[in-house]
Amino acid sequence: TVIVGLATVAGIQAFEQGSVRANQDALTQTAVKIASDIQAKAKEPSQFGGYDGNLSSGTPSASGNVTLSSLGYETSSAIYETSDGECKITTGGGASSSGSLTNGSEVSGVSGSIKVTCTSQENSVTAGISSLDPSGITSDAEVN
Repeated sequence: TVIVGLATVAGIQAFEQGSVRANQDALTQTAVKIASDIQAKAKEPSQFGGYDGNLSSGTPSASGNVTLSSLGYETSSAIYETSDGECKITTGGGASSSGSLTNGSEVSGVSGSIKVTCTSQENSVTAGISSLDPSGITSDAEVN
């Protein structure tokens, strides 16, 4: 009886840890997908609704207004809700002075000044965009 009880407790703990990890993986995937969509929007020509390879609030075509709804996500008050959590786009520092992204170049000032943050009750994940290259997306996760 004791062995079965211990095995049951260990199984429940393993399931809970697996559930938290699965939620973190799902949030990471969503955050990176949104960050990738931001990069794609920045690379599109302005004739097609893009930002001509430049994502900066100082750029008239971009107006600094990269929003989830402009990327095609259904939002409520600038927050995209998924079954795994909620996501939003934030900028670090003054986007007009330090948040300029140009094709192939690093963001001046704050690294990853455009960020996608996805949170749930268990996890918080941030994907930062440091350039318009595919390798310019980094992610960081933490368990709440």
